[in-house]
Amino acid sequence: MIKNNFLTNVSKKTVLIFVSLWAIGSCLSILAMTNLFTESILQNKYSTMLLLLGLSTAAVAKLVSNYFSNRK
Repeated sequence: MIKNNFLTNVSKKTVLIFVSLWAIGSCLSILAMTNLFTESILQNKYSTMLLLLGLSTAAVAKLVSNYFSNRK
């Protein structure tokens, strides 16, 4: 039985919403972590946030990949 949900059967609207939310969230997180780019992002205290940014990037990449593979 094939499960159809918004992650496997992706529409263009879903991709645009998730990519824009990811981009805005990632930019705001990086701006907050670096104090408007006055500090380095590569510090040990930011390792958890960098992991979350990396995982969210992977999830959005998988969503976009599913969209292009299922596009008709």
